[in-house]
Amino acid sequence: LALGADRRRLQFHCVGFGNSPGDFDVLRRLASRIPDGAGHFNNTRLDLYQLQSSIVSFSTSLTSTRTATASTKRRRELRTVHMKQFESRFTKYYKAKIYESPEPGLFGARATQIGEVDVEIADGAFESGGERNVFMMRFLRRTELFQTVPDAQGRQQQFKTFEAEASEEWVVKEDKHAKISDNNDLEFHDKSLVTQRTAAVLAEKFNELCEEKSLSVPKVKYLDAFLLVTTQPTRRQFFAERKLETTFQKWNTNNGTVVKSVRPAPPPPPPPPPPAPT
Repeated sequence: LALGADRRRLQFHCVGFGNSPGDFDVLRRLASRIPDGAGHFNNTRLDLYQLQSSIVSFSTSLTSTRTATASTKRRRELRTVHMKQFESRFTKYYKAKIYESPEPGLFGARATQIGEVDVEIADGAFESGGERNVFMMRFLRRTELFQTVPDAQGRQQQFKTFEAEASEEWVVKEDKHAKISDNNDLEFHDKSLVTQRTAAVLAEKFNELCEEKSLSVPKVKYLDAFLLVTTQPTRRQFFAERKLETTFQKWNTNNGTVVKSVRPAPPPPPPPPPPAPT
């Protein structure tokens, strides 16, 4: 295993389950060949204590490896932002370009511009996540955007692609790290857009499958999201979606770790049998 200077961070664990030590010679030799003492063989005999010891050994090693790797990643400088300050002070942005997501699954594609909008965005962020700062945004006037496409007979038809009311509240999310380049920021938001649109399509399929199987589970739905690019008075790029008036619950982290789960209530017991006839 050629890992250069980082090879000591790799820990290689082999686990043999059973009571016959002679069955694990290959695993023992494999662990002994790993350089710098990074190879480990755990003979887990058929009892709970041995199994627990082996699991603790390689899970501790895994945690240490992930921590060491994360600590050496190049840390990007954070943007300067007013966090939980000036949330009620807004700056107006005229002729901001708004883009819709590429098709589901097209993670290398760029978003498509559908029009321009006039908005105002809070000067201070009201929240911050692992990747983005979150600001309040309002539309300055009622906004409708249309797209013209030919129908089957070649006639030009218009259909509405976007609609928002005056003063309607949205949330916009900006990369919390300092800007590297416009292209880097666009790629960051484009991937987020495609991810959300792909998840929305999968959620619809999940809902349909649950209905087919008559499963009593909550429906899953994702908001429509857009890319907003301002140019005046400053150039900024935001992931934009409508504000939800509800209680927010984060179910998992950006890395997929489950924060909270809810098990469905068990079904009620069956009714007692009717009394036997006398």
